[in-house]
Amino acid sequence: MNNIFRATTVFLLLFTFVLPVQAASEGEAAVHELITLSGAKKQYTQMLAVMTRSMQVGFNKGLMKALQQKPIAQDKRKKASDILQRHFKDFIKKYETYLKKTMTWEALVKDVYTPLYLKHFTVEEIKHIIAFYKSPTGKKFSQKSPQLIQEASQRVSSKYSKKLNDYAIKLSKKKIDQAMKDLKPLQPKQTKKGNPAAAK
Repeated sequence: MNNIFRATTVFLLLFTFVLPVQAASEGEAAVHELITLSGAKKQYTQMLAVMTRSMQVGFNKGLMKALQQKPIAQDKRKKASDILQRHFKDFIKKYETYLKKTMTWEALVKDVYTPLYLKHFTVEEIKHIIAFYKSPTGKKFSQKSPQLIQEASQRVSSKYSKKLNDYAIKLSKKKIDQAMKDLKPLQPKQTKKGNPAAAK
């Protein structure tokens, strides 16, 4: 009798722990399918492009500010432009690589979208959304979408913004310093009084 009781107790304990794991796996699979069908990955790609363009603007502003302090002679501006473009392309390439490595699509689905969808919808409701987008359940999805987007944006900002901004600032400063160093031979030589020497 005691052995049967122990076996039953162990079974119930195992069942208690296994059931949530199975439910979580089912829920994650359902959310992943829904996100795939909704075209969210395309939005992710667009978001990366927007973030990269934002960094481009910041990098260009930094370069323009640096150039205002150290103007380039007219006859050397073409070469200067080539140097700036080289550093600019290197900046974008490195930032995009870091961005995609830091904020991967798989990480967003796991850490941001899946918890939010499972917070606002049951697994069964998610299945209805997949199968019947215009059903009452689909209408609930449409109603919750703005809130999901808002909270996802907040989590993305909280989780990634500081790290990405810190890297962008560090990389931008490094590339600007390198660009100014490469441009130095093209700049007019300074006289003792600090005025540019006449071009030879």
